[in-house]
Amino acid sequence: MKNAFIICFLFVILVACSEQNILPIEDKIILEMVELKDSTTNVVTLQFNIATEEEYPCYNYPIISSGKWSDGRIRIDIDGVQETNFCLTAFGPARTEIGFGGLQTGEYEVIFKIKRKKVKGTLSITEDEYQLDLESNEIVEVVNPVLVKEK
Repeated sequence: MKNAFIICFLFVILVACSEQNILPIEDKIILEMVELKDSTTNVVTLQFNIATEEEYPCYNYPIISSGKWSDGRIRIDIDGVQETNFCLTAFGPARTEIGFGGLQTGEYEVIFKIKRKKVKGTLSITEDEYQLDLESNEIVEVVNPVLVKEK
């Protein structure tokens, strides 16, 4: 009886921790810049809201992504869309949010790596606005290439 319990327990752990399917991104991604300000600490974060153009059968599919910045360079890697075990049964795009806090006034090189392709550009930050200029491409569509800062 004890062995049966252990085997069942291990099976449940194995199934619960099994790798989920990663779907490739076939169409372009849509990027929107948003400025967030923490009212208690006054820390400002530039957030990239990223969504797929393609709609999936579950509204809650996340985009697998990572973002980092250092030495004047912002890099965003998009690896695909993750199917989830729990499905909100409504069609919708896959989404992710990547925030960069502490960016100062100046210019940053921006590199998106999506579908084994790179899209490069420049993020210019002034006292009044953020401006994202990407090279001509068929992969990333920027909804608001200029975002006015909140005062």
